[in-house]
Amino acid sequence: MKKQFYLMAMVSFFAASLLCAQSSTGSVRSLVSIETVLRKFDGAISQAAIPKAQVSIGFISYAETDTSGTVVPWMQSEIKKAAAKMRHIDVIQSKMLPPQEQTGIATRGASFGKQRTLAPKDRKYILTGRYYENKSAGVVELTLELSSTDGKLLASETATILMTEISDRNLTLYPENLVQAEAIKEEFTQAAMEIQSVPPVAANKTPQKTGSAAAPSKALHQSTSTSSAAATGTIDVIAVMLDPDNNLVDILYPGNTVKFLVSTDKDAYIAIIGIDAKGNQYSLPVKDNFLKADMPRTFPDDDVDYQVVDGVFGSEHLFIFAASTPEGLPKPVSEGAYQPNTVLNAARGMVAVAKRKKSETGVFIIPYTVMRK
Repeated sequence: MKKQFYLMAMVSFFAASLLCAQSSTGSVRSLVSIETVLRKFDGAISQAAIPKAQVSIGFISYAETDTSGTVVPWMQSEIKKAAAKMRHIDVIQSKMLPPQEQTGIATRGASFGKQRTLAPKDRKYILTGRYYENKSAGVVELTLELSSTDGKLLASETATILMTEISDRNLTLYPENLVQAEAIKEEFTQAAMEIQSVPPVAANKTPQKTGSAAAPSKALHQSTSTSSAAATGTIDVIAVMLDPDNNLVDILYPGNTVKFLVSTDKDAYIAIIGIDAKGNQYSLPVKDNFLKADMPRTFPDDDVDYQVVDGVFGSEHLFIFAASTPEGLPKPVSEGAYQPNTVLNAARGMVAVAKRKKSETGVFIIPYTVMRK
């Protein structure tokens, strides 16, 4: 009888271990599925008296980085499956959002101009997340946020996923070149600080285009004179990466073609420098590199394609430099191995020209991850 009781106790303990995970603080808590999180979001939408919320699945990143592992497409797929079961959630593609709202999503707050405050019935929503590895509990904690595209947080919840569920699918949490990615991100931070050291320039110091002008697109916003970039005398650059259908992307596969929507708050010239996952640097061709203030433009030009090459996988970065004079831009980099401080030195060169010419500069980073198909 004692033996039977002992066996039943062991079975009960084993079953409980599958349903619970120990947190980093030592406490035990039940696993929370992605579907459970979506049900809570569905309830929050209902409580807000929204009959049906249009929700776009946004970026999901590893911890505090701007990178992601192969687990992210699986997470996004699970979110879409769960959302399909909800009464008040209608998943939409990001291309259905206005450009102002797309940029706010992609940059976690910065956007083309001032965000409009929308009535509840007119709001669309974005679901974004960050995930963290909790090794002591053997789980990944995925924190998801549901926000309206005008910046109002509606709900935030955390799902817990067993590490075995991820490893059994041969999925990764982060790219192999995470250390390189974080070093480049830190260098960009230093470069941005250098550029922000440029003293303010009088408001009437705006460049005049010297070549033929491309027909400007319709203005999508008004300049925000209160932006931090304007206050420090730099050019405020905002950019997003889009697929051919105008959906936001931060995960790419070999053969994918992309384009960039770029805007500056002042008339400016731009240059684009990239660093791939293998640590190779390159310059992207930009045929007509002049932008009118607050007139977002799509790059590349019609006769050029930006296509992802095969055989290079991991975290990559693009830097979009802006200057109020052509000579204020960094020179095209020679293709080859990335040299530490390339971005920082480019920024310092721009600052030197800006101070000498009393012009202005700016820089923006687009991080993304290339994965195997």
